[in-house]
Amino acid sequence: MTDEKEKELQELIKTGKFTDPTVFAQLTQEDKENLMNLATLNFILSESAKFRGKVIDAAIFFEAVITETLGNYFVGGNESKKNTLIKSLVFNRQNISSKISLLRKILQIEHKELYEKYKSDFADADKILIFRNNIAHSVLDTSDKFRKEMVKNPLFDGVKINYYQNAEFKTELITQKIVDNFYSDCYKLIGKFVNLQNELLKNNG
Repeated sequence: MTDEKEKELQELIKTGKFTDPTVFAQLTQEDKENLMNLATLNFILSESAKFRGKVIDAAIFFEAVITETLGNYFVGGNESKKNTLIKSLVFNRQNISSKISLLRKILQIEHKELYEKYKSDFADADKILIFRNNIAHSVLDTSDKFRKEMVKNPLFDGVKINYYQNAEFKTELITQKIVDNFYSDCYKLIGKFVNLQNELLKNNG
């Protein structure tokens, strides 16, 4: 398929004209196949952006709560100049995994009762982090095989991602329901860590 032909077919997809039976009938068999491949690829990329965006947005909010908690713990209220400095020069340079590990270690050493109270929530945070990393750093499956699966099933929901975990190559189907459940679980966890932040400030006051 030439670049000019691809541009022509993409224009049919963009305008929605390819759904017109008259327009579709005028295409050659090769153009019809290329059109369906392009339409399916566009759909996969669109779904991937939507799914990844929702997961990453929720994870960023969760990370912001962890950063806020650490800043408040070490230098007090979040309106202070020192709080802003430590968050911008120290904690914003750390990845979310390091921040969670640091907060966990602080509780284990200095606030054992709080750690025991929120221990299971830290375990949930680890699971959320693993899912977030798999989503953010995985390779999207745009293979001919997967695209043909989608063409055969117009009601197909989800995208496939490929990634390595524990020395194994894995392929996972990510659906709207999985993403929605992650989003819900993440925001529930955010609420728990906000409660932890408030309790930690009281104990540290």
